[in-house]
Amino acid sequence: MPKRGQSRKKKKSTWFLNILIVFFLGVMVFCGYQIVSQLLEDKKGEDAYAEIASQAVLPETETAVVEGEDGQEETITLRKIDFESLWQQNEDVIGWLECEGTVVDYPVVQGPDNEYYLRRLLDGSYHRFGTLFIDYQNDPAFLDQNTVIYGHNIKAGTMFHILDNYKNPDYYPEHPYFMLYLPDKTYRIELFAGTLVDGADGIPLNFATAEEYQDYIDSLRAESTFDSPVEMTSADRMVTLYTCAYDFETARYVVCGKLVEVGGEAS
Repeated sequence: MPKRGQSRKKKKSTWFLNILIVFFLGVMVFCGYQIVSQLLEDKKGEDAYAEIASQAVLPETETAVVEGEDGQEETITLRKIDFESLWQQNEDVIGWLECEGTVVDYPVVQGPDNEYYLRRLLDGSYHRFGTLFIDYQNDPAFLDQNTVIYGHNIKAGTMFHILDNYKNPDYYPEHPYFMLYLPDKTYRIELFAGTLVDGADGIPLNFATAEEYQDYIDSLRAESTFDSPVEMTSADRMVTLYTCAYDFETARYVVCGKLVEVGGEAS
């Protein structure tokens, strides 16, 4: 027969064990709730952008002939974007960005600053996906020497997460350009460099001299994670696709391309 002291110790141990079980069950339930909530929230964002694309991307297409880096002519398919439909949803829309064969098929906006669209969908509702947006100081017609398009690196795979793939040099040949549709022009963004930068330093939009601009172009190419045959000089306009990286606290990864006009009106 157990002694009274031993019985009390056993009761205390059982009580403590039950408390631990309840605690860990609570943690598991909370974590499960958080995961499910995140998945549902992500689905909401994905559905929102799918709905926008279904309305804005028209079924009609046209073709354009462009000259490749090897000097050979290439026929590409151009989409038509219904900007009137997009402007009915949000007057801040200035373009549409697409990378064929990837999830990037999104409207591009310009806000009053570089914070507003970080956590807002096109309709203004709060969402961690945010909306792709150009720097608020850039010309919305992409007339600056360097126009920056910001987008989140969503680990679920949406928004600008695909930029991470350019850290692997084998990815570039599969997706060497993005398509940029503006209300009155269509461009290819022909990629020439991708590199890790310190976001605390900012990204230059214009340069005092052509030499400074060329030095910047050369520095990007020298540090690029992939090799590209695209010839980029200070006479060309650049687009910088900008997203978060996780190498250090203020790390950012940028993929840069030459802006090349390939078509007329996008809508």
